[in-house]
This record gives sequence, C-alpha cells and structure tokens, in this order.
Amino acid sequence: MIRIGSLELGTGLLVAAPFTDLDVRDISFIEDIDIVELRIDMFEDISISGIEETCKKARNKFKLPIIVTVRSRHEGGIKDIDNDTRLEIFRKTTDFADAADIELSSEIAAEVVSMSRKAGNNAIVSYHNFHSTPPVNELSDILNDAISIGADITKVAVMPETAGDLRIITQFTLNHWDKGVVTIAMGRTGMLSRAYLPMIGSLFTFASLKTTSAPGQPSVGELKKNFFKVGD
Repeated sequence: MIRIGSLELGTGLLVAAPFTDLDVRDISFIEDIDIVELRIDMFEDISISGIEETCKKARNKFKLPIIVTVRSRHEGGIKDIDNDTRLEIFRKTTDFADAADIELSSEIAAEVVSMSRKAGNNAIVSYHNFHSTPPVNELSDILNDAISIGADITKVAVMPETAGDLRIITQFTLNHWDKGVVTIAMGRTGMLSRAYLPMIGSLFTFASLKTTSAPGQPSVGELKKNFFKVGD
C-alpha cells in the first residue's frame, strides 16, 4: 500500500492539481481534489522565504497531501532554477510536504530521493516525453532506473499521437500497476486516459483547478463531469 500523507493511493480516480503561489493565496475553497501539487517553478516569488511561507500556508489552508515539485526547464519547468537552488528548495520544504517530485534525468535525482525519504516523505521520480511515446520496454527500463535510486512512486508522462501509442501507455500501466506508477498520456489524444489509467493501475491523475501544468490537462470540473469515479 502506497500513501501520500494519510491518503491511500490506487483507490480509483484520485486527482492531483497543480498550484502556484498565487493560487494558494487566492483560492479559499477546493473540492474534488485529493492532492495539491505545489509547482514551485511556476511561482511568482521563488525566494526561499516566500516559498516556505506559501508551503506552510498551503498545508494549513487546504488540509490535503502536498507534493513539492521544482520542475526543470528540460522537462517542462517554467523558470530556469539551477540545481543547487532546487536542492535548497527541496530541503527547506520537507516539513511542509508529503512528497517531492524530481526528474529521473536530473543530476540531483538520487540526492532529492534520499532527502525526501529521510524526512519520512515519499519520493516521486518522474519522466516526461513531450514529443512521443517510447515502446513498452523502454518505459519499463525507465521505471527500473527510478526504482534503483529509491523511488516510491514513478511518474511516466508521454505524448501519444495514435491509438497505438495509447495502447503502449495502457500496456505499461497494466504490466507495472503493482510497482507504484503514475501514468499520464498528454495532449488531446491522451485526454480520455486521464480517467481510465487510474482505473487500471495508475496511482492518481492530474487535472487543473486554475493552473495548467501540461498539454491536454483537463480541468477538475471537466474530469468529474465527463468521466467517472469508482462506485458511481
């Protein structure tokens, strides 16, 4: 059983939503969201003190599990934040987070994983491909590499162009549903997968409340209106 905070994962259509510091400031009430992802690379204020203040506010305000993400520009980050600064941000936010998300390709991946786990938090190791969908065996190798550095959860996000690409990410999810995977098919072609992949093994999915963090990411309202939850 894998949890983020007190939330048991893999129990149907669980939704994580990306938040900026302005979202944390302005949004007073949220519903239909299970996890808050603080996308620090999308913050207006990326001073350490400002980030700590926002993380603390999110913890107290929303009472939901929190993922801290400082995405690299190479894998979709908005601001170009150097690795030393990213490490310091992860270090300073461990007390306010339940998980940290770091890219497998990052030079600091193993250090962030170790830091997060020592703090009693989950380590999410992620892979994003905004151009294509690699074959199942390549995705399996990525998963094994993430596990080898201590990932509790491996997030794999790909860009499908065809039905065959959707079959690849679906098969990968079916093959590895018991290894702590979050699988995402981005873009218009992948929109339906935001709901069905959690039904077959992805631990949770992503949707936007105000801020969109990936191509084809539906709003929480669209996801809940047009798709379904276990038990509905």
